[in-house]
Amino acid sequence: MNIYAEWLAKFGTYDNSGKPTFDLVDVQLYETWSLATWAIWEWHVPVMDYLRWLPMEYANGWEIDFASDPDIGIPS
Repeated sequence: MNIYAEWLAKFGTYDNSGKPTFDLVDVQLYETWSLATWAIWEWHVPVMDYLRWLPMEYANGWEIDFASDPDIGIPS
């Protein structure tokens, strides 16, 4: 769901010295035909309903199948 998921999985959130590796990982909702745009325009999901869904999904998380791309070299 996010291009940064690969980086976070491969490099973690802290380096060997304990310093954060990333300052911010931001989800973009303004891209042309993003999932948000599709849900709001094509499925007619009210914007506030869609925005209420986001924190729940981030809290629950999801699995990303990195193993499907062997060039990445990290497990799912």
